[in-house]
Parts: sequence; structure tokens; C-alpha cells
Amino acid sequence: SFVRHSDQLDIQAAVYDVMRVYRNHKDVRVRKLALVTLYKMQNKWALEFLKIDLRFQDDKELKRMVAAIVREYEMKKRAS
Repeated sequence: SFVRHSDQLDIQAAVYDVMRVYRNHKDVRVRKLALVTLYKMQNKWALEFLKIDLRFQDDKELKRMVAAIVREYEMKKRAS
């Protein structure tokens, strides 16, 4: 079981590094790439964090992207 899911373990461990890039990188293009990566990872912790981040996000384009991700996450949560 551990071996079968080892790829998932690596992804979950990387979530924190990707989140750090999203929050702290000075280049907004790199932050957007990190945000898309967080979305693709579909990590519950990261998606819940983005719901909070949405309220405090200053960059308009990042805020729009986060809002779209959070909307989709909420719809998936309700559907399951």
C-alpha cells in the first residue's frame, strides 16, 4: 500500500514548498504558476488555505484566479 501511493506522498510533501512560492515570490508570474500547481495538486489543506487567502489577496489577477479555484473546489465538495 505504501509503495502504491508513494507518488501521492511526494506530492503532498511538495505542497508546502509550492505554497511558499505562491505566497512569497516577488515575480507575480511565478506566483501564478505556483497557484496553478496548487490547484492541480488538489490538496485539501492548500485549497482551504486559498479560501482564507482570497480575503487578503491584493493582486487583482491572482485574486480572480484564487476565486475561480475556490469556487470549483466548493462545487466539488458539495457534489461529493
